[in-house]
Amino acid sequence: MAGVAVAMALVFLSVTQGSVSTTSAAWTDRTVVTATVTSASTWLSPFTGNSCKAYSSPSAAPTTCAITAIRYEEISDTSGHFYISTNAPGGSHHVDVDVDLKRATSLPRTWTSWAEAGVLPGSHVTPDRAWTCSTLPRLTGRSLDWHLTDLQVPVTLQRSTANTICA
Repeated sequence: MAGVAVAMALVFLSVTQGSVSTTSAAWTDRTVVTATVTSASTWLSPFTGNSCKAYSSPSAAPTTCAITAIRYEEISDTSGHFYISTNAPGGSHHVDVDVDLKRATSLPRTWTSWAEAGVLPGSHVTPDRAWTCSTLPRLTGRSLDWHLTDLQVPVTLQRSTANTICA
């Protein structure tokens, strides 16, 4: 009796499936997005080149600006100041920057490995939350709540022996 019931159920399913028409749906092409994972919950956008955005107030929409220069001034063999120049409008409240510090002029040949580099206190740029020391020589962050012609960023190549402001 159980065998007859199973056979009847299979016949019913095959008849039911035969009466259902197939469907199709529209689709979109596959999109590939890349980003750098900097921790379990944050992402850093792909680097698109030295860039900045200027803001006239804390809540204003950004105005595009450009990085006009990055220069290096040596303090010691393993530390120095990077100066990031922008063409942000005068009176800007702050700027957001995304720069590659290894593109600085006057950078000594000894700065070949950034594996232990870190940003030191006193920086005019506060790094983004998604940014970490291991991301150097790329630096992403916001200037202090005032804008200077040159944003000074002190950097060391030996963060293990220095007090840095990044993880």
